[in-house]
Amino acid sequence: MGISKSKKRQLLQNQNPRVVAVRSLISWLKSHAISIHSRDTFHQASDYTFYRHLVSNVIRHKSKYEFFIQRLSGKNIKKLDYEVIACLMLGLTQLETDSKVEDYAAINETVNLMNSLKKPYVKGFINAILRRFTREKEQLEHDLNRQPTDIRTSHPRWFIERWQKQFGEEKTINICQANNIQPQVQLVLNPDFQSEEIINGLKTDGYHCIVSDETSLTITNPAGLFDCEWAKKGAFLIQDRSFQPLNNIVAALPKSTVLDACAAPGGKLINLEWSFSDEINTLIACEINPARLKRLTENISHFGSNAYQVQSDSSQPPFKQAFDLIILDAPCSATGTIRKHPELKWNRKPDDLLKSQQLQVKLIESCSQLLKPGGSLLYVTCSLEAEENRDVVQLVESQKSSVIKPLPIRSEIIDNNWITAEGFYQALPSPSQMGCFAALFERKC
Repeated sequence: MGISKSKKRQLLQNQNPRVVAVRSLISWLKSHAISIHSRDTFHQASDYTFYRHLVSNVIRHKSKYEFFIQRLSGKNIKKLDYEVIACLMLGLTQLETDSKVEDYAAINETVNLMNSLKKPYVKGFINAILRRFTREKEQLEHDLNRQPTDIRTSHPRWFIERWQKQFGEEKTINICQANNIQPQVQLVLNPDFQSEEIINGLKTDGYHCIVSDETSLTITNPAGLFDCEWAKKGAFLIQDRSFQPLNNIVAALPKSTVLDACAAPGGKLINLEWSFSDEINTLIACEINPARLKRLTENISHFGSNAYQVQSDSSQPPFKQAFDLIILDAPCSATGTIRKHPELKWNRKPDDLLKSQQLQVKLIESCSQLLKPGGSLLYVTCSLEAEENRDVVQLVESQKSSVIKPLPIRSEIIDNNWITAEGFYQALPSPSQMGCFAALFERKC
């Protein structure tokens, strides 16, 4: 028995990136939680890429689009249905000047979404607002630039205010602008392959590669990258540029026995192993979360890592042996990764930072007990917040029972622009990277 026409139509709608995107956005507007569909939802990698672009861009520029909608409709955004808001935002993001979608296609396809949402009676309203935007785009952009920073850059005001106090006005603007740039895909190349062969192979497959050095590069058109033969061979892993210098920090340190205390998904662990395989005799990867442990296990298998995997809480580690080096990439607010996860800026609350801080201090205290005398602990976060970075180091240092002391990271190891006055590593979001913090500790003898 064949599939009915209505069923076929429903299946095609379910794979339409605009339909899937608008439903994801409606759910997000209602619950403030985003559920991103997997690649398996779509037949083509390009459809998945388009879907991710639409959803991420709307979330990324939420305040800006709310400003546009209110100006164009003359209505308070709170008076509009979620379906209408989601459709309008989806249309606006396609009509932006940097979009590759033709205006007529963006408008027609967006208006027709109201059929699948069973609200055809508002198609005229959607059509009128989007067409007016195309006529008044320049004036709207001019008016937007006169708005407060939180609206202009689509960031919550409390984030703006705290970053201004911590980094100053200019750096805060730079951070917000960097957060709103489409994330780049940056690769670290597997040393078991010839880097030139990987790069040439990716170029032959149609990928545009910007080579940073012999071990890393940036892909500007990543659609389908994970399905290419080089990805299947394990020829590269994804790691943001801000995290790549971490290996330089530990390069001169003893590392015969190494523990990655919060290891999933495994990128830092595998890159560390690639760089120092001749020095590492024992490498243990610890992860408490079952789902994240599964992903870690898959990556360790995929890249042929020699790491031992342990499901355990690193605040109560089960290990009796002592380690030369412990990498602690602690759970945090992840505000340095807003470019990749724009929903974070709308979901986080100030109270989250102190909750994270308590766990971070506990993790450092517990892991420090596993260090050999003179051993090192590298504390890492992808947060920009002082409560999770500088303040955590100061809290650990102030405790009389602490068995570790902070060591300043030397500027000859890392670019001096990324070293703070206290000797911490701090990479802020910029057009070429996300945010990362690291502090080095040494076990007292």
